[in-house]
Amino acid sequence: MEVWCNFDALIDLTFACDYADYNDSIWDSEDKEYINLRKCTAIENHQVLTGFAFRIQFDTAKNRAEKEELVSDVPSSFGQATLIDRKYVPNIDDEIDRPNDDGLCSQITKKVTCQICKKEFEVDFSKYAELSSSYEHGEDQMGAERQYDVEEQEITCPHCGAIYRVSGFYTEYPVGCLNQNETVIKFMSAKKS
Repeated sequence: MEVWCNFDALIDLTFACDYADYNDSIWDSEDKEYINLRKCTAIENHQVLTGFAFRIQFDTAKNRAEKEELVSDVPSSFGQATLIDRKYVPNIDDEIDRPNDDGLCSQITKKVTCQICKKEFEVDFSKYAELSSSYEHGEDQMGAERQYDVEEQEITCPHCGAIYRVSGFYTEYPVGCLNQNETVIKFMSAKKS
């Protein structure tokens, strides 16, 4: 005696697909390599309809059963036919290499050893910078070059309160990449009384 069981199954699969985004990266024709090659991740959900079959054969003379499992219609590749949705996940490296929300390049910092307390602290110039100019280099170049000016401002050492003055400018080319850094930190005086 044989018993057949057939059923269909709808299977949901999720894939994390990592890839390099060559279209949104900069090609250096001199060194023949990409600068700041963007690594991206896409989360894809696929849905597959497949069929399963079981065949159970009973041998009444020997009082035992044998089971055979058959699977059919499982796709060997996943593409537009199985794709339900796709979401792009921001990459951590992407946040470092590109401008932050206010358009300023992140990590425009300098370390300073205080002349009074001799302790080290860091100054983030992007907090004091304003966009002063933007120049488009044209189609054959790497986009816009931006200049940010840091107007003279007083800051204090977080350890002892000594007074410093920041000023200068820096440029990004391409946008999001530090090109020139002419920022200055100048000691003014010990803590105001």
